[in-house]
Amino acid sequence: MPEIICIEVTNRCNLDCVHCNKLVNQHPIRDIPVDLVDSILEQARPFSPRVVALTGGEPTTHKQFDELIATIARHDIGYTLVTNGQNFRDSHKVLLRHSNRLLGVTFSLEGATSETNDSIRGPNTFNRVMDALELCRRHGLSFGLQTVLSTRNVGEMDALVELAVEQGADQLNFILMRPAPRPIEDGLILDMEAAEAAEKKIAELRKKESRIKVDMTTGYFSPQPLYACRPLGLSIISIDYNGYLRFCPDISNYRGAGGAEDDTDVIADLAMRPLQWSLKALSNRIALFWQNKIDYTVMDDLAPTDYFPCFYCLRYFNKADCLDV
Repeated sequence: MPEIICIEVTNRCNLDCVHCNKLVNQHPIRDIPVDLVDSILEQARPFSPRVVALTGGEPTTHKQFDELIATIARHDIGYTLVTNGQNFRDSHKVLLRHSNRLLGVTFSLEGATSETNDSIRGPNTFNRVMDALELCRRHGLSFGLQTVLSTRNVGEMDALVELAVEQGADQLNFILMRPAPRPIEDGLILDMEAAEAAEKKIAELRKKESRIKVDMTTGYFSPQPLYACRPLGLSIISIDYNGYLRFCPDISNYRGAGGAEDDTDVIADLAMRPLQWSLKALSNRIALFWQNKIDYTVMDDLAPTDYFPCFYCLRYFNKADCLDV
């Protein structure tokens, strides 16, 4: 109970990546209020969380980014940051002021070359990430890389490992791309055979690679229909830019869910409900989730893609009803 508090701090982003499955830059633009974060972290003390993981949107575009980081640091808790690195020359100065609580920065990179990465993230984004990594090395900030696997970059996994090692990264995390309208239209989603092959490749890299930690963070295939990921075990909780407690960080505010806002996985508004009450509500929702999945399993009502747990949850919460997954 919960080890990691994941906060999607804003729906603002300074990029328009072709593979993005988040409802970013949708009006109204919202940043989570800093005073609400302060209140949530104070209420979370009895649960002894270890990490506040900041995501977005692009978290460094939060209008009070400096105050946000300072508030987290005051609570004597470590924090991490997932960033596209595009404005890191400015935002790293904030991190340096509170580096005693910074556990690491993860940079999103979609290819081992500028050609591959920039075809997904936009012109010159690769070079800006390389500049950001140099700043991390110069100031002694721990960092890692993460890559969302697609048909454009799945053949570059070995090259990505070499790049990560060369740049001094602590880890390289791979993620299976989840379906959303734009990547489906652009043919970026791996089919099941390619996804399973990618997982085997990652397992090989994880086993043989001693220079860097290689892992796969979310979305992997599981032959066990009752596989429990971290959100289902309450070791990680998800809070979005509205201050809503969500079922899982990977499916909140999901693009392609059938509207400008999607709320099927909202548990509670933390501006209105105490964290203690909200966690109990989440626990009850998880119990219902398991009851339903047990029934679907016994009735043999699982699709092949449902053995990829993230795909199952997209279906379960009606976030992929119009998508061919």
